[in-house]
Amino acid sequence: MKKVVKKSVRLSNDNCPVYYKISVKPDFEKFTFEGSETITIEFKKPTKKLTLHAIELEIGDAVFIQNGVEQLPKSSFDKKLETVTF
Repeated sequence: MKKVVKKSVRLSNDNCPVYYKISVKPDFEKFTFEGSETITIEFKKPTKKLTLHAIELEIGDAVFIQNGVEQLPKSSFDKKLETVTF
């Protein structure tokens, strides 16, 4: 029997969310919603990627802002783990 190993998708202790701003607009006829989310994350160490849960989400645009400088990251989805990595 093959052992299944699940990859951890929790933020490391080096990346700590400190603020969330969430806006949600539900469509009760289609049972869907649109929304936006701003997450302020304190990075205690430099990192090259950030992985977040993304179950049943379609992510339109993502912008990273560091010291006032905007960056548009590439993203990749892992349907099996239900995550997005920037």
